[in-house]
Amino acid sequence: MTQTASAQSSTSPARVFVEYFGLAAVVTAADLLSKYAVVAMLGVGGTVPLFNRLSLLVTFNKGVVGGATIGAYTLPLNVLVTTVAVLLISFIVQQLAAVDPRATR
Repeated sequence: MTQTASAQSSTSPARVFVEYFGLAAVVTAADLLSKYAVVAMLGVGGTVPLFNRLSLLVTFNKGVVGGATIGAYTLPLNVLVTTVAVLLISFIVQQLAAVDPRATR
């Protein structure tokens, strides 16, 4: 296999799709597992003192980053902003891949 053919097969859309969503699934699983483990070990409201004035506390965030909320529009706005971000990133990667095939790795 030539170097060009090898580069094209390693950046095929199907391969990039599988790698991207495979990584997303692993990260999501690790995130959910860590959250489950913390609640199982500490319980709701449990704390772990780290230093004199610093401790970890179990909380449940129902808003956006930092616990902010805009009422009934919080969830739809989060979905919209996330969708737009993913679409923009996908567009940028496609444009970059046209210039540099390593962009999709």
